[in-house]
Amino acid sequence: MYIELAVVGAFKAYTPVPYSDMWAGYLGFYEAIRQGDFGQWWAPYNGNRIVLSRVLFWLDLTFFGGQSWFLLVVNYALVCGAAALLYFFLKGLLGDKRDRELRWVLLGVCFALLFAWSQEGNLTWGFQSSLFLVQLLSLAAFYFMHRSNVIEVRSGRYFLWAVLCGIGAAVSMANGLLVLPLMLLYCLWMRMGAAKSLVLMVLAALCICGYFYGYAHSVDRVPVAQLMGAMPLRVGQYVLTSMGGLFFYMGLPWVGRATALWFACAGGVVFAGLALIAMCRSLRHMNVRHASLHAALCMYVLYFAGSILGDLVGRASFDVPQAVDSCHQTPVLLAWAVMLVLYAPTLSRVFKVRPLRVLVFLLVLVLALLPIQLRALEGRSEHLFQQKRAALALALNVRDAEAVHPLATDDQVFQVARMAVAHQHSVFANDGIRGAEALMGQLDAAKTSINQCQLAFDNMSAVLPQEGSQKMYVRIMGWAIQLPTKETPSIIHVLNEQRHIVGYGLAGQPRPDVAAKVGSQSGRSGFVVYLLADEVGKALIFRGFNPDCETAIGANWAQPSAPNSAPVVDRVSDSSNGVLPYTALDQSGAMPLRHQVVKQKVIVGGDWMGKDSYSLFTGEVFLPNLVVTGSYDAEKKDAATGSLTLRLNKGSKLWYRSDSETNKQKIIVHGETAFSEDAPFARNWVMLDFNHPDLKHEFDVSFVDTADGVGEWSAIGVRK
Repeated sequence: MYIELAVVGAFKAYTPVPYSDMWAGYLGFYEAIRQGDFGQWWAPYNGNRIVLSRVLFWLDLTFFGGQSWFLLVVNYALVCGAAALLYFFLKGLLGDKRDRELRWVLLGVCFALLFAWSQEGNLTWGFQSSLFLVQLLSLAAFYFMHRSNVIEVRSGRYFLWAVLCGIGAAVSMANGLLVLPLMLLYCLWMRMGAAKSLVLMVLAALCICGYFYGYAHSVDRVPVAQLMGAMPLRVGQYVLTSMGGLFFYMGLPWVGRATALWFACAGGVVFAGLALIAMCRSLRHMNVRHASLHAALCMYVLYFAGSILGDLVGRASFDVPQAVDSCHQTPVLLAWAVMLVLYAPTLSRVFKVRPLRVLVFLLVLVLALLPIQLRALEGRSEHLFQQKRAALALALNVRDAEAVHPLATDDQVFQVARMAVAHQHSVFANDGIRGAEALMGQLDAAKTSINQCQLAFDNMSAVLPQEGSQKMYVRIMGWAIQLPTKETPSIIHVLNEQRHIVGYGLAGQPRPDVAAKVGSQSGRSGFVVYLLADEVGKALIFRGFNPDCETAIGANWAQPSAPNSAPVVDRVSDSSNGVLPYTALDQSGAMPLRHQVVKQKVIVGGDWMGKDSYSLFTGEVFLPNLVVTGSYDAEKKDAATGSLTLRLNKGSKLWYRSDSETNKQKIIVHGETAFSEDAPFARNWVMLDFNHPDLKHEFDVSFVDTADGVGEWSAIGVRK
């Protein structure tokens, strides 16, 4: 079940649109190789030499079109490989026939841990193959060292495999450099002979020297020893919280984030205690059965602890909550699975006497992760649409920072995208994106017998062209359906009166407000169109494809009084006993800037520290001179909650938007129970005019986010 949920989650989250490091580290690398810069194979990226991952990147772009699904399949295969290794460890530790049932139960628990959705950021991102590779290869290296130690006939062959895995780990990530020295430690611990020890010593030295030859160190790097001397308690808390990240996600569905962090710290203490006990036992009982297996597993635990300390290298400052980030959980989950295997003989002894106790313990461990695992089923339609929107902007050579910066904050993304567009790599080879820029200005096919489109415009914003481009665009967002079927077209062309293409767009954004008014088949009717700025204020033709529809729009479509403006849907439940303290206005009816609330005069207090998800990285909104504050931040993302309190006067006006559909975003007027706490459903900015006659002249109002699920955030925009 856990595997199936993880696979379903990957399908739901899948997108061919590159994200974050994939622009420079994936597409940028491939383009450099195509141009003959073969030094990129060995060049460090974010402090890591990711040679093996680059092999996978090259294969994906060369043979699979850069669609990223191959990378995701490889990641899942690597997880299965780690589970297979744990099975071999279990088979060695629980070889007795009476342990067969327990062995399979423990393997099932290991699978549940290794596919836990707490590592969502890695399971859904193809770029993270290096993280899966280094964990698998390090564990494999220690296993083959064990085999080389206990099997005399093929000792050399297993030792060679161990060495290859150790070198592979070193060229997967920087923390892989720990593997060969730990293999040397194992060799000395198990007294495997001077020859093997000498080979490992030489290889470890060569790998470390070769790795750092020509390596450019950041000037602001801080040694771990200096960090520990300056802030020992903070470093200790970070390390323990990292080790216990599993317990953070176990507690998160039931307690607040702050309490869950203490759960993680406590879990780290448990992990450290279990590790110390296991190592002491291994040192005392070096000649007993399974000593070699125990030692191999202990080496992986040491590698895991060393990796956490290595993660602190180069940080002048860090926050403890970073330790439980989703992208850090893959090694944590494997480490706890290894710890479970390490204590398998102990569990076996208890199981033979009191099997129910062991089974209940394991069942509770697995079920504690189920609430997090079920999050794999959550929809991501809005997120996926925003990524397609960003890809379209890049394909059209439009510098839409609001769309693109959530994909990558580095401006290098625009340069890399131009090369990818030119060679039709990755998402730029897909239908709806491929050749979008070349279509502009071309003659569209003459209108034949075709259904009519019904559409509405929500907002229009100017966007900048890329450097070197002479085309100026505006971004239009709204919704569109075909009549009479009420289905949504997937691709949109905007034509001038001569039927030349002057605008291009995509549809598919979730619009529950439209679905509520029109029908469920219109639930993804939202669109974004990039229109040549010169065409604003002219009569146009709106044409949709798949299904096909077409309608003409008059020259006044861009005027504030346009009758097509999409209505703001106030999300008021039937159970509401009050009335709204505000009037929600769309952008066509919004007040001028001078009537809006000024930031310095209104903020009383609160714990909102982020923005909204669309303007998080840039601070940009569709209007100038606004400051955005919201409950979405870079670290916690949608899981961030909290509130912001403002002191307003009757008639105060400010901008608001939210991505919630669950009634868990609230607007509360303090000291007033007659007013409804419901917030408007507004993915696009709307203006809230606090003008109800029953409001006091001065009052406090709190904007509250109580939900930590996907797509749960709200934000306000006020004047600078």
